[in-house]
Amino acid sequence: MVTTTAELSTIARRVSYARGLRGLSLRRLASGAGVSHGTIFAMESRDADDASVSTIRALARVLDVHPAWLAFGIGAAPRPEEPAPEPRR
Repeated sequence: MVTTTAELSTIARRVSYARGLRGLSLRRLASGAGVSHGTIFAMESRDADDASVSTIRALARVLDVHPAWLAFGIGAAPRPEEPAPEPRR
């Protein structure tokens, strides 16, 4: 999984990274965002910055990330959630 700023320099890479963190398939992300599976596939398959504002907002909502980070890489990248600590005995 990518984690450096350079590795997250495009929308394609940020969508793929956030989708992986959330454990979402292409189809599940597409369904939740109200876009086609092909839209997500195309976004992740090429380093193009041509997604519409409404698509970015919908994806950000489902991925639980800020739209500015998803669109432009502004702000901190989401991090994997820490595992719950083991209960004390």
